[in-house]
Amino acid sequence: MKFFIPEAKDNIQAEEVYSAILKNNNGIKINKRIFKISFYDDEKRIIAEVGKQIDGNNKTGNQKVIAIVETETLYCIFLPTRGILSDAPIYVGKNESNIQIEYFD
Repeated sequence: MKFFIPEAKDNIQAEEVYSAILKNNNGIKINKRIFKISFYDDEKRIIAEVGKQIDGNNKTGNQKVIAIVETETLYCIFLPTRGILSDAPIYVGKNESNIQIEYFD
């Protein structure tokens, strides 16, 4: 899957939005861009995919995942009201078991 940001009008805007997300979150350093992550939360399978609503988590409403970012110790899932406009992103520890990652090309 080619990298994108939902609702971005082109690649330039997608890169600008992604850079702003990193900058506004303490300059997160990343290795690869994540398209999709699945993990367990309280024994429930959660699937977060860029451009889609989080499957298995009814606490986030109808918001689309804007970006998923990998740090040294965490995966951060960004939604409009979690890490973009307010609040913190959804954090998933890298030490969690049964995490599956799909990267952008």
